[in-house]
Amino acid sequence: MKLKKKLVDEMCQWVAENGLMDYGGASLKEFLENFVIDQKTYYNWLKKSEFSDALEKAKQVYLDSLERRIVSSLGRAAMGGEWEEVRQEFREGEDGKPHPVRMTKTKKKIEPNVGAAVFLLTNRFPERWQNKQVADVKVRTDETRLTHKQMLDEIQENRRLYEGRIGEILQEEAQRDGSETDSGQGGE
Repeated sequence: MKLKKKLVDEMCQWVAENGLMDYGGASLKEFLENFVIDQKTYYNWLKKSEFSDALEKAKQVYLDSLERRIVSSLGRAAMGGEWEEVRQEFREGEDGKPHPVRMTKTKKKIEPNVGAAVFLLTNRFPERWQNKQVADVKVRTDETRLTHKQMLDEIQENRRLYEGRIGEILQEEAQRDGSETDSGQGGE
């Protein structure tokens, strides 16, 4: 079988939709069966840049699509939600065609998934959402010995600084939450 541009385009379209061996995509066997070629032919074609480059681009299209679907799915899991599931039962009629007999509607609900929310926010927006604590620590570099009272005073000062920083963070979050709530009210 000869490698033609039309065939390469068809193969790349298939790989863009189904993937190929990477990231949960289709297996090489499925690809070969779909295009009725053998492994030897496939690997010979891979040596040609017009085929291998086009295939890599198609794999990237699949990977980008996969990423969008995963992020969307994580977002839905993080927020939870409700939807209506509709099931329809069919029976074969006298004319041999299927005819609807019964329709069942069921309300489904998924609770918000905090783990999905944390994962999504900390990975997609790390500059705004960090899954770590930041502690400012002062270290004495001089070799003078401190008295017991001086140590207690420094501990108190560090505690005051730490509690002040926690207060600032909480205040920033409250302001951010307030501004998001204000902007989401639509002028009411």
